[in-house]
This record gives sequence, structure tokens and C-alpha cells, in this order.
Amino acid sequence: MNTWPMQNFPVAFPVLLTITGISESLFLGHLLVSLFLLLSLVMMFYLLRQNFDLGISFFVTLSLGLLPGMFLNSMGILSENLYLFLSVLIITVISRAVSRDTLSLTTQVSIGFLLLIFINTRTIGIAMIPAVIIVLIFNRSIAAPVRRGISIAITAVLLLWFGWRQVYSIEGAINYIELIKPSLLKSFFGHETSQAGLKHILLINITNLPYAWSHYINLSVHNPFSPIFALVMLCVAQICVVVRAVTLKLDALYICLYFLILVFWPFPINDRFIHPVVVLLLLQPLLLVAQSKKPAIRKLGLVAYSTSMVLLLAGSIVAHKSLFDRKLWARQNAPQLEYYWDLYHRTDAPDAFMNAKIIDQVFRQAQSINKVIPESSILSSIKPVFIALLSDRTTIPLKTDISIGQQMCNLELKQVDYVFYSQLVSQYTKEELGAENLYRNFIKQRYEVYEDQKHIATLVELDKDALTKELNDSGYDCEIYKLFQAGQG
Repeated sequence: MNTWPMQNFPVAFPVLLTITGISESLFLGHLLVSLFLLLSLVMMFYLLRQNFDLGISFFVTLSLGLLPGMFLNSMGILSENLYLFLSVLIITVISRAVSRDTLSLTTQVSIGFLLLIFINTRTIGIAMIPAVIIVLIFNRSIAAPVRRGISIAITAVLLLWFGWRQVYSIEGAINYIELIKPSLLKSFFGHETSQAGLKHILLINITNLPYAWSHYINLSVHNPFSPIFALVMLCVAQICVVVRAVTLKLDALYICLYFLILVFWPFPINDRFIHPVVVLLLLQPLLLVAQSKKPAIRKLGLVAYSTSMVLLLAGSIVAHKSLFDRKLWARQNAPQLEYYWDLYHRTDAPDAFMNAKIIDQVFRQAQSINKVIPESSILSSIKPVFIALLSDRTTIPLKTDISIGQQMCNLELKQVDYVFYSQLVSQYTKEELGAENLYRNFIKQRYEVYEDQKHIATLVELDKDALTKELNDSGYDCEIYKLFQAGQG
């Protein structure tokens, strides 16, 4: 727990792993992630049973649970499945609460607690707050005591969240919002050195969405049920979610706001980003059918949706067959790669094998770092969280919100002793700023490190005098920057 100031991401999931002791066991970590996925599907089944019989509810839940994207995004010990479970639980609790005449203190506290954990699990969870507020404002059928109780819960959550951010933003701490703020600002306002203006970000994310969706649903363009079927399902689901949002359904409003935030996010949309809402989105056509009071429309809609689920299940079976083939190949030819996520996630099999091999070698070399450098040493590396965990040494990232020269001087000011150079890349280190390129070029030229199979990862002791000379020769004055930093402090 004493490392929390260096935590880059929302704290709920790491704290859960820590206080339960699960962080000490990889097996228990994976078990916990799988448990949250199972609980999410149980909640989906519960929602379906409110409107449909046991057979339909079970079949739809099974079809959604077997999506290849469900499997791929549950391989890591990550927060997405906790977030998915909390989202369905919150929607269920609040939807039931607004249909009542009164709101007990227990329910009020539960709603506030769940929302607070939710937005501290993944930052984008803030989308749930305006969704609930819209329902409270425009749904005039909600009883006044219920409206007042939920409003108080939301107010308390926001005050606690903003208060925590102030405490969390102590000197030396790095939170997720601060981490991506430079990219967000450049996305909205542009920058003379940035190619990623608002239009560029929107274009990339809107273009990436159908590809991420198709990959999540069918895994590969070679799947006979992809990509046309997946894209048709996406279009139908989007139409249904908009219709249900207009009728003030909380789940539909939340999905709309989630995607609205996502398309403006400064990183390209991928299937991991859409994982927490895919099943909710796929349920929208069926939930819209359930709203109809005409038996004929309900029956026709149910038949059409069931047919699509049969096709979806068939596509999932084909996708899982390809995943099993890769697993079998790895077990027979490269057992050390069998459990690497990249082996299964990438569409092209040779590329997947090569990438998994590179990551395996980088991680194995990172694990040996603590055998060759003192415990007090400070590393600088791409993917510092991974390298710190594997090497058991303090590791700092490259910053992205300062100039190239300041970046390199900053490495000296932070007393970096060693640099772990590898072929890993990070979405938080933008090539457009040039810092990563200059950093890597200096290391490569100074220590003859090259990007080939013989030098996948290398640990070098940083020659700070040579680095400072290199910078000064290039026009950067580290002494002036050091004085400026001292003045700021």
C-alpha cells in the first residue's frame, strides 16, 4: 500500500487485490477476474428473466458469454470485468429503485457506495453519473423521495471523488487524468507539433470502432460470419440503444455517454475499450422488443433476435477453434508462450507468435535485472509498471508533457541510474513529441543497441555526463532547466 502515490490508474481494483491478498497469487488474480465475469453474466441472466422465459434467457446469456472477446479480455488481471459487473449491478439497483415510492437509507448508501467504487475502477465510469441525472430530471414518474435520495447519493459521490483527487494529487503522485491530460488538450485544441487534433482523433476512433467490434465478435476477418454480420449487428444495436435512450432507459443512456466519451478519448478504440459495454449493447434489441406491448411484434422480434444469436454462437465456435489451434501449437512448439495474451489477440498467426516471443524475452530479461543492479537503483523504461513489477526496482516512465530537451534533462534530474531499452512500446509516449525517438537514439548510438532479434532488450548504465553533453551540443541547457525546476519547487 505504500506505493499508492506511484499508481497511475484508478485505485479500486489495485486496492481490492491488495487488501484481499490476491495480489500475491497469479492464480487467485485470474480466478477473481473470471469470477467477476461470471457474476456479470449472472446479472445479465437476471435482467433477461424479468421479461423472458428460462430457455431464452439462458441461451442468450450463453451466447454472450462465449464471445471470443469475452475470453480475450479476461486473460489479464485487469479491472474491466469488475467494472462490467459493477455497471450491470448499478443499472439493476437504480432501475429498481426509481420504480418505488420510497428509498430506504440502506439503498441510498448502497447506490452511493457502488457509484463511488465504479468511477474509481475505471475513469470512464463517470459516464454513469450524467446518465442517472438525466433519468432523475426528465422521468417525471419518479417519486420525490426517491429522486431526492439518489440526488443526495450522487452529490456525496462527486464530493468524495473530487476530494480524493485533491488528496491523491500530492507531489510525486501520478493519476490517470493527469497522465492523459496532455493528449486530451492536444486532441481538443491542437498543437503545432501534434498531428492529432480533434478531427484526427474522431476520425481514428470512429474508423476503429467497427474493426474493434468485429474483432471482439468474430476475432478474425477470415471467420465466415465476419465482418458483415458483426457490422449489421452493431448498426441494429446502435439504433436500438438510441431509441431506448430517448425513452430514458438508464442502461441505454449510459451506453450512449460511454461511447461519446470513448470517441473523444486520445487513444485509438480497441476491443479492450469496448469490452465493458459489448454485452449491454448486444442486449439492446431484445430489451427494446420487451418494451413492446403488441404480442405479434414481440414474437417477431424474439424470432429475429434468436436467429442472430444462433449465428453469433456459430461465429464464436469458429473463433474459439482458431484460439485452440494456437494454444495447441504453442504447447507443442513453444510452451513458454502458451499463456501470453498477444498469442491469441492478434489476427495474423505468424505476427502473434513473433510478438509473444518478443514480449516473453523482454519480460525474462526484466526479471533478471535485480540480479545485476543495486536495490536502490532507479530505472527508466517504456511500460514502467511492468518492468517495476518484474525487476523489483523503482522504474520511472518517460513524461509526455514537456519538450524533448526537458525530457532528457529530466532523466538526469530524477537521478536515473539505468535504462532498460526494449522493443516494448507505450500509447502514453507519443512519437510526435520526439522524446521517445531522441531517448532511444541516444541509447542506441551510445551503447550500440539495435532493434533486432539479438537485442530485444538491453540494460545499460546511463552515462549522465555524456547525456548532458549531447544535449548541450544540441542546444539544450540542462543547467538552466535545473534552475527553472528549482524555482518551480
